[in-house]
Amino acid sequence: MRFCFVLAAFSMLCTFSSAWAEDEGLTLKLDRTFMARSPNQDEIPVFISAQHLQGQQESQIEASGQVELRHGNQSVFADEMRYQQTTQELIANGAVRLEQADTVIYGPYLKLDMGTDIGDMPQPVFLLTNSNARGSADNLHIQGKQNYILDNAVYTTCEAGNDDWLLKMGVLEIDRNRQVGTAHNARVEFMGVPILYTPWMDFSLNSQRKSGFLGPTFGSTGNNGFDLTLPYFWNIAPNRDATIAPRLMSKRGLMINNEFRYLEPTYTGEAHLDTLSNDRIVGGSRSRFALKHGQSLAQNVGGAITYNRVSDDAYFRDLSDAVNATSQTNLVREGMLAYNHSNWNAALRLQRFQTLQDPAAPVAIPYRRMPQLSLNAQQSVAQSTATFTGELVDFRHPSAINGKRLVAYPSISYPLLTQSAVYVTPKLGLHNTYYALGENNVAGLPDKGRSVPIFSLDNGLVLERDLRLGEQGYIQTLEPRAYYVYIPYRNQDALPNFDSAQADFNFAQMFTENRFFGNDRIGDANQITLALTSRLLAQESGAERLRVAAGERFSLATPQVNLVAPTATTNKSDILL
Repeated sequence: MRFCFVLAAFSMLCTFSSAWAEDEGLTLKLDRTFMARSPNQDEIPVFISAQHLQGQQESQIEASGQVELRHGNQSVFADEMRYQQTTQELIANGAVRLEQADTVIYGPYLKLDMGTDIGDMPQPVFLLTNSNARGSADNLHIQGKQNYILDNAVYTTCEAGNDDWLLKMGVLEIDRNRQVGTAHNARVEFMGVPILYTPWMDFSLNSQRKSGFLGPTFGSTGNNGFDLTLPYFWNIAPNRDATIAPRLMSKRGLMINNEFRYLEPTYTGEAHLDTLSNDRIVGGSRSRFALKHGQSLAQNVGGAITYNRVSDDAYFRDLSDAVNATSQTNLVREGMLAYNHSNWNAALRLQRFQTLQDPAAPVAIPYRRMPQLSLNAQQSVAQSTATFTGELVDFRHPSAINGKRLVAYPSISYPLLTQSAVYVTPKLGLHNTYYALGENNVAGLPDKGRSVPIFSLDNGLVLERDLRLGEQGYIQTLEPRAYYVYIPYRNQDALPNFDSAQADFNFAQMFTENRFFGNDRIGDANQITLALTSRLLAQESGAERLRVAAGERFSLATPQVNLVAPTATTNKSDILL
């Protein structure tokens, strides 16, 4: 191999053989690294490593066999490489890999000016390592170490081998200085199907957020006419942002929806302010304000504020852009102060509501909690677990009976069997409630208390086996469970109902003691719930991939405590699957 160089270790040799080197060149056949001469001695030198090197003094260097060129933080790998020292032009062939500034680019050929960092590569495949984005193109035009232009490019952030979402474009500009990609004549494809086209768009190349327009939404309704919303996202700071969304409704006018979010070390929250200055149908202004704020006040002490207000009862029915929001009737307004300890926690809450009435379907106004004080504790005693749940609430209502309710529910559970696959846990508690009634007591109900013992027995098995489906390994479980509850009957007809309601029978409620929400009604029970669950867990990560469960509740005695008249006489529940 021939190579002409400037190297201190060979300066004497070059002096005595300079005439021969200029005419014949110098050949070395060792796995070596050499420093090439730069026209400007102040520039960063170029280092070349290869199995075979040859060159002419002040001219061209040729390398082959596992070639690596290093220039500052830029590296080029190839099967063959030719570097012109005077012009700093590099030509690389065969399995070319260019690495620079969190970017790796693969291709069959590279032509690059090392002085200006301008070059070209056909058929490139690129990887942005700091964001796991990847793609390919017909041609790559390098405009500097941080800037690239790609023709007919494909871009995705999906994992390798998963190309569900693709962004295809005529031209893609990548600016690593600003961490912004700009696409021209772009279309978004999902599972090979084009779903969106835009002549221009830009996006962030890393996890940093970026200001810009979001995807518009449009539609048409009988009440609003043509409906178009174009949101603009404003990245104010890494911990603050706002979304401003003008919404044009052809029958009503222009509505401005505003969202502001903030995140600080000791507090976080979001605020919404939506305004329609002149609703042409109603003939007036309409607005909505919502605030959700959480605050860390001191060690183990936190607070929160939730506030919602709309200008009129029909606001959501007329102006909501989501079906589930049109049925909102009670907008919560509350402030809360909480303390958390390792074994107990306490909270103080003030709560009221704005109730939105529909003349065609009026709803009951809920009670205000002014205030609510709750206390919960749990402590291990020997091998048992003792728990306490308590609260004191002052319920207020403009027309219904007012009153204060005190609840104290101590309980203890003791595991009789805690093998790895078997558990049997009985629990015994005493639910105590006392009412002190106040204003609007039209029926003249006296202050009254109620004490109800509650016993439950929870037992089951957890069996496992290894299972392979195709090439994937899983752990399959089989989990039979039986849950028994006994609560004696107490006549509660003379007690007020501040916040209780019948609970739906579902998987979340299946293994609970009381069939009512709230503390005003404790349902009598002599019942057993039987269920069978099977899960598929990923063997490596333990993630749950599939769960199949079935369950049914059987009452050994007909329940007598009801808020509404029972519609069925059977003592068997529906079967849940």
